Amino acid sequence: MSSQSSANFLEGHILRRFTVVKKVGSGAYGHVWKVEEKGTRRVFALKKIFDAFQHATDAQRTYREIEILRQLEHPNIIKLYDTIRADNNKDVYLLFEYMEADLHNVIAEGILKDVHIRFILYQMAKALKYLHSARLIHRDLKPSNILVNSNCAIKLCDFGLVRSLNCSQLGAVLTEGVATKPLFAGSCTMDQIEKICSFTGYPTEEDITSLESEMSRSLIKEMKVPNSSNPAAFLKDFSPLYADLLQRMLVFNPKKRITIDEILQHEIVKEFHKP
Repeated sequence: MSSQSSANFLEGHILRRFTVVKKVGSGAYGHVWKVEEKGTRRVFALKKIFDAFQHATDAQRTYREIEILRQLEHPNIIKLYDTIRADNNKDVYLLFEYMEADLHNVIAEGILKDVHIRFILYQMAKALKYLHSARLIHRDLKPSNILVNSNCAIKLCDFGLVRSLNCSQLGAVLTEGVATKPLFAGSCTMDQIEKICSFTGYPTEEDITSLESEMSRSLIKEMKVPNSSNPAAFLKDFSPLYADLLQRMLVFNPKKRITIDEILQHEIVKEFHKP
């Protein structure tokens, strides 16, 4: 995208500070460009969020992402350098470090070897350990929110759905539904829950009781009981080590899942781990 066409979206004070290299992404929220800062020649990703404060939900998500990222400092979490106001007082610009691709695109290209996959898993585990030490949960981990560069270094991004576990009423502040379902894709909420339980097995009374949402408990009790769980069929295309890790992660009750510390000691990633 040329600077001229970018001018339709980027205001004068932005174009005076940055040279637009190319447009790298867009969505319902706005657009992202690769830009070069005039004078310093530093390269950044510039994200423009349209009508960031028009609705309370959008405003909360934008504010949360800005406030959280300003306080985080980790090599595997995207760095927010600056927040720039728009002249119209509706939009907002976020200036991030630039990464060349995201994991969704890299997976589609089919260029990852086993060592790359293990190194990416290790870096994700490191980033999550850091977040969990700060009592934060990301809640929107998916390939498109994991940025990658040519050295196979990754950075987690998109912190709009992050929540703090320090809240005394956690169940009241978490979102009831999810928008992206890449692993157990159901046609509706109940169908998705049934697909999950066809893998994990029907939850025990202890598992159901551990759910903090009354709505979730009701849905579980209303679902059709799967005849039997068959994780082996789901994991048949994975090597034994990957199948072991996945089966220990994909457990219905989060209190019984493998922990981040245990993942960092797992055979798949332990060669990279330096405690």
